[in-house]
Order: sequence, then C-alpha cells, then structure tokens
Amino acid sequence: MRKNLLKRILLTGITGVLFSSIMTGCAMYHLQTPETVPVGKLAIGGGALGAIDHGEFRLMPGMWARTGISPRMDVGIHAFMLGLKANCKYAIVKDYLAAGLGGGLGMEPGVSASSGGKVKRLNYTGEASLYLGYPLMKKTLYPYTMLRALYMGGLYNEMMLSAVGGIRVKPCSWLSTYIDAGIMHDFDPSTYNKRLGRFTGAFSMPIFGAGISFNFPIIKP
Repeated sequence: MRKNLLKRILLTGITGVLFSSIMTGCAMYHLQTPETVPVGKLAIGGGALGAIDHGEFRLMPGMWARTGISPRMDVGIHAFMLGLKANCKYAIVKDYLAAGLGGGLGMEPGVSASSGGKVKRLNYTGEASLYLGYPLMKKTLYPYTMLRALYMGGLYNEMMLSAVGGIRVKPCSWLSTYIDAGIMHDFDPSTYNKRLGRFTGAFSMPIFGAGISFNFPIIKP
C-alpha cells in the first residue's frame, strides 16, 4: 500500500515536471470542486486563466496533474511561470466542503539593469484555499465556489485574495470540463497606510477560467 502511494505521488510529480518545461502561466488557478481525485486514479488537465488587469486583457495557460492518496485527500502539481506549485486538498465534508494548502517555486525571465542581459529571478508562493460545492445529477453537474489567499514573494511582494464561482460538467467518468468567474484583489502587504486605513496601490480585477481534465486509472489501490 505504501509503495503504491509513493508511486502515485512520483508519477504526479514527473507529469508536473514535464508540463512545467513547456508551459508558462500564473499561480492563481482555480478550476476545482471540493471532490478529491479517487485513490488509484490520475487526473491530468489543462486550461487558461483570464484577467482584465488595469484595462489590459491577459490570458495565461497552465496544466496540472492530481492523484488521490486517501479517500479524503488528494495532491497535485500545477505548472506556472517556469516552475511548479504543489498543493493538497482535504475533504472536510466529502463532496461538499474541502480545504487546501500549497506552495511553489518558479523562475521568471527578467532583464538585469546593470548588464542589460536576461536573467532569471526566483519567485515563491504559499496559498490556502476553501472549496464549497453541491453535486447534482450524480455529479454530472457540479456547481462550486472557491476562496483563496495566495502570497507571492521573491521578485514580487504580493497578496492575492480571490473568490470565484463556477460549474463542472462531467459527461462521463473520465472527462470533466470547468468554467468559472470571479474577482481577485491584489495588494502589497508592505504598503499599508495607517492614516488612510488601506493598502496603497491595491486593486481588484475580474478573473475567469476554463479547463478540461481527464481521469486515468494508474495503480490499483
């Protein structure tokens, strides 16, 4: 049993590394219900996060892989920037309420002011998420809401708070499609102004996402 668990986690990690070598994107992805991936299955998916940032439209693709490690918990790896983010999700009330924690490291290309040449700078993230949902029609339709707090440090010093609502459509056991939309509030924690009672430079933006995932049996539990 323990050997199978290690194999599932290793396979998920290898898949994520392969994805990260070809994808760029953003750490603030959603596209998840409270349901966890069953033990012995691997979910591989891809999608895009869209945002309107200061009047500019941005579209950021990404890919992920998740696998179940217990009846109530799964783990996953998601490609963003030039790195990886790993997280786990635990079902507090199975299929209706779950919580997750995660973090990641990534390199972002930049320009050195002194040399004028291209350099790579390290980013790191940490996040906490809450998932709520209500499965309908034997989980064929699955409305969900997701709340997340994500901190990105290194090159940036940003706190991102997001809230989205969406729906998953699962026409068969091995295919799921997702669409969601919401809002993200972005601010630098070091810019709090006591006199004004707020963070200077803080802003909010509408966000939306769409994706697709495939479930594969990998190892018998």
